[in-house]
Amino acid sequence: MRIKAVAFDFVGTLVKIEEREELALTKLYEALKSFGLKTSFQDFKEEYSRAASKYLELRRKTNKEVNNRVWLREA
Repeated sequence: MRIKAVAFDFVGTLVKIEEREELALTKLYEALKSFGLKTSFQDFKEEYSRAASKYLELRRKTNKEVNNRVWLREA
């Protein structure tokens, strides 16, 4: 069998991003706010965390990747 491609789970597996997570979340919040999001950063952060935790648990239970587009709609 000839290998055609190799894939890696880069973020969170090969590279830890915790130190940049707050900055990324802030930039996401600012972008969404520029499109009309009307909530505080703290509330957004809490909802984002809740949605991320929910789908991380679903991924662990089902062994299926849950795309960010799915859980970001909930945040």
